[in-house]
Amino acid sequence: MRPPWFALLLVGCALASLPVQPISHVRDFGFAGIDCLWDDPLDAQKNSNYLSEVAAFTNVAQLCVFSPDEPLKDRLEAFQAVKVRAVLHLEAVLFRKVPDPAAPSKYRLEFFPDAEERWQRFVQKNGPQLTAERVAALYVADEPLWNGLSQTDLDLALKEVKRSFPNFPTLLIEAAPALNTLRLPPELDLVGFDQYGVPDPVQDAGYQASFKLLKSKLNPLQKLVLVADTRWHPTYKGVALQAADMGKVFTRYLQLAASEPGVVAVLGYIWPGGLDGPEQLGARELPASVQQVYQQFGKQFR
Repeated sequence: MRPPWFALLLVGCALASLPVQPISHVRDFGFAGIDCLWDDPLDAQKNSNYLSEVAAFTNVAQLCVFSPDEPLKDRLEAFQAVKVRAVLHLEAVLFRKVPDPAAPSKYRLEFFPDAEERWQRFVQKNGPQLTAERVAALYVADEPLWNGLSQTDLDLALKEVKRSFPNFPTLLIEAAPALNTLRLPPELDLVGFDQYGVPDPVQDAGYQASFKLLKSKLNPLQKLVLVADTRWHPTYKGVALQAADMGKVFTRYLQLAASEPGVVAVLGYIWPGGLDGPEQLGARELPASVQQVYQQFGKQFR
């Protein structure tokens, strides 16, 4: 049962004044899609790197790797220069995505036939560039089971990444519907799930069920990453959410993070717009009142 969020339309401009308190156990805050070769179609600029837009109020950001042979030195140095560490998305090094009607997403992740060789090339070329000052986590795959990857292959990938880089946390984000079958191997350090269009993750029964299920799977050393909904999609009108309401939604994610000591990072999906349809707004397109909420929370990380 959802509260009457339509009432927020009467006070949309007041969102900027919402109190946003620091959370002592949350170490990292940032956004997806910062350096991932995505040119936001909702602006007139040709740009696929948004680091300069978020560096003042975040300390981590997604950086996507698209080839085992691409040099990461310059991109990582740019992150380090503004004291933002990369959440290094490695999926394209190991896996390819192929159409599969049987997979929940209609696509299937599978190892490249030469995945082992590709990984060794990546390690040889970029291993020395991965330092604690530049990299916050190694993001192995996005929604792997939802995208048809077998648990066995996921386990193999995590073992290889951890073997090559034992000092970096490994990260996994899974889609909420796939949590029932997800197993968390010991090589996984950080885990979260995504479930979007939820006006109040603290009160929403479905979201809370997913959150508690994931918590039940953790071992004592594993920590949670809270994926906050920081976009706006036209379908959100169905739950009475307008773009100006997303600041209030974010504060509810923060309340959830504050109540759970196992949450060590908050990652917003997503900074640029257009990735999930031509009318999907990213955090950068949301009203200034909403962006002020992100900035107010993020000040503690700078």
